[in-house]
Parts: sequence; structure tokens; C-alpha cells
Amino acid sequence: MDLSTREGRRAQGTRIQRAAEAAGLSLEELAKEIGCSRALIYQYVAGSTLAQPHRLQQIAARTGKSLSYFYAQGDDFEEQVEKAQAELVEERKRIQQEIERLQAERADLERRRLREAFEHLRELARAQELPADLKGLISTCERIISLGRELDDLRAVADAHLRIGNARIRLGEHDSARASLERAIDLFHQGGNREEELSARLSLANVLLQLGRPEAALEQSRMVAEAEDWWSRWKGTLCIGCVYEHLGEYRQALEQFDAALQIIDTSPDEQAATFGRLYVHANIANVYIDCGDYEAAAAIARECQDDAEKLSHREQHIEAQINLGVCAFALGRLGEAHQRLHRALEIARFVGDAGRTAVTRAWLCGLYASIGQYDTAKELGKDALQLALQTGSQRSVLYAHQHLGDAYLRSGRPREALYHYRQATSIARDQHVPYYEALLTERSGVAELRLGQPERAATLCGTALELSDRIGAREIEAAAHVGLSLAGLALGRMEEASRSAQRAIEIAVEIEVPELQARGHGALARIALERGEVGVADEHSAAAVARIDRLRADVRSHGLEDGLLEEEEREQVYLERARILALLGREEEARRFLEGAEWPPLERRFTAERASP
Repeated sequence: MDLSTREGRRAQGTRIQRAAEAAGLSLEELAKEIGCSRALIYQYVAGSTLAQPHRLQQIAARTGKSLSYFYAQGDDFEEQVEKAQAELVEERKRIQQEIERLQAERADLERRRLREAFEHLRELARAQELPADLKGLISTCERIISLGRELDDLRAVADAHLRIGNARIRLGEHDSARASLERAIDLFHQGGNREEELSARLSLANVLLQLGRPEAALEQSRMVAEAEDWWSRWKGTLCIGCVYEHLGEYRQALEQFDAALQIIDTSPDEQAATFGRLYVHANIANVYIDCGDYEAAAAIARECQDDAEKLSHREQHIEAQINLGVCAFALGRLGEAHQRLHRALEIARFVGDAGRTAVTRAWLCGLYASIGQYDTAKELGKDALQLALQTGSQRSVLYAHQHLGDAYLRSGRPREALYHYRQATSIARDQHVPYYEALLTERSGVAELRLGQPERAATLCGTALELSDRIGAREIEAAAHVGLSLAGLALGRMEEASRSAQRAIEIAVEIEVPELQARGHGALARIALERGEVGVADEHSAAAVARIDRLRADVRSHGLEDGLLEEEEREQVYLERARILALLGREEEARRFLEGAEWPPLERRFTAERASP
């Protein structure tokens, strides 16, 4: 554009007019806006006057054009500018798309890397789910949760929470297990994973029961039992039965177990059905044990052991071994009990099952106390208590306190025994477990009697009798009758004492528990002596000794140290037997009896008594 010529100036003027029109201004309005006369603007447009630079700057500013627009060559400048701007926009868009593509490729590569690591962790978790590395499983699942969130894989996150919860159950860490399981349930529910949700609810019901919340456990169990598939229905029904068992409602528990077996019988998969029957039968055995039907419980436990071996199910194998040990203990087969419980402890420790390790140690504490090995018993009991406290299982803590109490009671320290019984009783009440409340109340009564408090002992044993009669716990019922008998003897209530002892023997014979038979006969022998009925005392003292001798022979036949007469109550039975024989004029027989007992303190005490005036 040559501005030295009129044509050049006119071309510039034309651009001024176009700029004004594009801005919606007339030339007159433009002149007014920039502060010049209309005439001057007309002259610019006509090309008669060259527009001054400062006026062009004002016009450019008002019309939104660049200053270069008024000087550029050619009439299509604006179109060129617009085209260039459009090309710039397109180039920027292309660059942005390329950046996004590269970012997507990078994100995809990163996601594939994360997915590979994620799947590797899941494989590792499946391997660690075998009983060898529960702590490692928990650590792996925590990493799965972190990666699963990044990958937005909520189902895998939920599954990891479920695995952690189940691992913590096996470790006895019930509070932590509950938190993991509740999170798993929430995530499974969000994702519509019904089967997995029901599985998590079953585990949660188990935890809630261990934490002493039976009503909450019942609610979770019923939700599972209402499912459509047979697998969930039998498990939920079994779990309902377990809650009733926990509450001492044994009839209702057995009804639920029977219903679970009926559901299992509808299964087309025989191996799955065997698995289901194993769990149900294990719980039926527990009910029979609580009710004192040890022979029936042992028969079922042996079936469970066989099925557990066929299915390579270690947890149920341990459970069967514990139940068989408990039954053998009650039935006076102390050597077998020793073998069974040690085997259960060995497996439980090997597989890292802290809960069952604590329970088995507690039962071994009671067993060693029964055979007079008090130091070993107390060491096992304290270990069981420490482990139970670490795991957070209140039921395991209860077992440990109960058996430690037994160890102290048998070793002649009733005050320490009473402390442990009271601790265990508090847990039993908090957890709403009437069976153990009854048992521990009876044990506390015996401790009070040893402390010279027969009135308290009678009250406690009476309460235990009511509780045990209500729930059908026959061994506790027999033991409570023995306690009432001894308390009645101390209080001079001979008729009551005699009736209670007779009833204790009747029940003990029915349930085939020799130790309770011995205690009942021992009580009747003492009552007969007080009444001057030496012949009756002879009969019952002989029966009491025969049952203790049977226990001693069993212990010795299994190569165990026989310390049964370390317990004062048993030693007293033997000493009274010798006294009765002497009263009947059978002095030589009494001395042969004491010699055959192979317990030198008895001979010394008897000789000292005979020598004293």
C-alpha cells in the first residue's frame, strides 16, 4: 500500500470505513469516539488526507483491529489473519491430541504394569492362604487393597478384605477381623457380588459370636440362611445352630443342625456334601460334650477326624483331636487324652492357628493338673492365657483362666483358684455363655469350701445346679451335687449331703465320668463315718479308691508320671480307706493297702495317726 498516492490513501480509508462498520459504528460516530471532526474522517476515507499514526491507533483501539491492518498490502488481509488464526488453533488442537495420546499410552503402560503386579500379588495371596503364612497373607492383601483402589477393582479389594478378616479369625484377632469383614461386606454389596457377600457375613457371624454378641451373630446368620442356593442355606442354618449352642439352648441348636443336614442332603456334589456334614457333625459333638454325653461325642468326633483327613481339612482335624482329647479326659482315659491334646497342639502350632493353640494349651493345663503335675500345668495355663490375650479371643481367655483355676485348686491354693474362676466367670457372663457360667460357679463353690466357707460354697453350688439343670449340662450338675454334699457335710446337714452325693453318683455313672464317681463315693464314705456307719463307709471308700486306681493305672500304662495322689482330696480318700479298714479291725489289710498304693506319705500319716494318743 503506497500512501504517497491518493489511491493508496483511499485504500487505507476504505479499511477505516470497513473497520468502523465491523464495529457497528458510522463514520460520524467513529469521529466522535476518537475526538476528531467528521470532515477529517471523511477526508481519510476519500484519501484526500493521510491519516496520522496516532489517529490510526485510536481507530484500531476502538474498532478492535490491529494497527497493521491499516497498513497491510492487499484487500484480503483480514481473511489471511483469520485463516492463520484458524490454522494456529488447529495446530494447537493437533498438538494437544498428540499429548493426550502419549499420556494415554503411558497410562496404559502403567496400568498394565500395575495389573501385572496386582495379579502377581493375588497369586501370592492364594498361596499364602494355605495355613503356613497368615501374617504374610495379611501383608500381601493390604498391598492388593492399595493397588486395587488405583485400578478401580473394587471386587478384588473386597476379596482382599475378606481374606484378611478370615486370616485374623484364624489368628484369633477378632476385633481386627470384624473391621475387615464389615468393609468386605459393604464393597461386595456395592458391586452386587451376592455369593461373596454371604460368605463374608458368615465369617462376621463367627467373629461376633467370639466377641460375645450372639444377637448380632444371629442376625447375620439368618441373612445367609435365607439365600437361594443350598450352599449358603446350610451354612447359615449351621451358624444359627452355633449361636443357640453358645447360648446353651441345646435343643434348638440340634434342631438347626438337623435342618442343615437335610439341606446338605439335597446337594448333587458328594464331596461338597461331605464337607458340609463334617462341619455340622463337629458342632453336634460340641453339644454332646456340653451335655456330658462323652461316648456319643467321641464317636462323632472320630467320624469327623476321618472326614477331615479325607478332605485334607487341617482345622477340622485339629478340632476333632481336641474333642477326642476332651472326651477321653472326662471318661478317665487320661493317657489317650494326653496323646490327643498333644497331637492337636502340634498341628495347631505348625499351621499357625493361634486360637486353637491357646485352647489346647488350656486343656493340657487341666489335664496335667489332674495327674498331679502342677508346675507343668501352671506353665501351660499361663502360656495359654498370654496367647489368648494376644489374640483377643475372649473364649480362649476364659478357657485359660478356668484351667489355671483348676491347677491352683488341685495344688492346694484355693485363693488363687478363686481369682481365676472369677475372671473367667466375668467373661462367661459378658459373652452370655450359660454353660461356662454354671461350670465356673460350681468351681468357685469348691474353692470357697476349701477356704472354709461352706455357706458360700452351698449357695454357689446351688446356683450352679439350677443353671446346669436348665441347660442340660449333666457333668456340671453332678459336680454341683458333690459340692452341695461336701458343703452340707461341713454344715452338719447330713440328710441333704447324703441325697446330693447319691444323685452325683447316679449322674456320674450315667455319663461314665469316673472322677465324679470317685468324689461322690468319697463324700458318702465321709458322711457314713460321721454317722458311725462304718460298713457303709467301707463300701463307698472302696468304690472311690477303685475309680482312682483305675485312673492311676491308665496314666502309668501310657508312660506318664503318676501324681494323682498329689491332690489332697484324693489322698484323703486313700487315708480314710485305711482308717475304715482299721476301724473294722482289719489293721493288716489297711497296711497292705497303703503299701500297695505306692505313695509313702500315706503310710507316714497313717502310722503317725495310729501312734498319737
